Order: sequence, then C-alpha cells, then structure tokens
Amino acid sequence: RDLQQIYSIWLRSMGFTNIAITDSGKKCLDELFKITDTSKNKAHGFGMIIILDTHLKDIPCIQVAREIVNKRPDQRIIFTTTLPPDRVRQDLYSIGIENNNEILLKPFRFSKLLSLIGMSISNQQDRAC
Repeated sequence: RDLQQIYSIWLRSMGFTNIAITDSGKKCLDELFKITDTSKNKAHGFGMIIILDTHLKDIPCIQVAREIVNKRPDQRIIFTTTLPPDRVRQDLYSIGIENNNEILLKPFRFSKLLSLIGMSISNQQDRAC
C-alpha cells in the first residue's frame, strides 16, 4: 500500500491525472478493458503506459501481461520487480511477449521510471496499474 501511495503521488506530481492503481491482477484487467471498451483510440493500444508489478495478489503477473498483449499486441508495459530481470524476461519470452516492455529492478530511481515512460506531460492522460 505504501508503494502504491508513493506511485500515485509521484505520477500526479508529474502531470498524470487519470491514474488507476490496483494490487490485483483481476482489478487491473477489469480497469484496462473498461477503458478499452470506451476508448476512441482502440487501434492504438490502451493509449497509456502500464506499470505492472510482478507480485500481484491473485493472478500471476505473466498471465495479466498475456491477457493485455492478447487484446492489444502493441501495448507497452513496464514491469517492476524484485526478481532477477533475466528471469522475468525469460517468463515473458516463454509466452511470446518480446516487444515494448521494460523491466525495472526494485529499488529504482523514479527518474529511471520517468525516462522509460518518455512522457510529454502537457498532452498525455495515462494510467498505471
């Protein structure tokens, strides 16, 4: 919960106004697919950057990522983890996810996350999960 609060505060301070933070893979997918179903930009992924922790309480992160990419193959996901990045990358490759993804090993600097987001604060409305 503390880390979720920090993410939320930091993302808002960076100009993001439309943020969804969950600790559940099911809630994450529900939120993302709800956005997709109402989005004008369906052809361009979810129109957001997804920050996905590898430690979710209900559905394994890899399964969540697979469901996201199955619906939107070009969706970019930034994975945060305490696991060895090579292990996470290998798990992703094993289910066919190879592109548009970054892996951040905790602890990391928010400046590193910001550089991965590559954001343009003035014209983006993104969400994190």
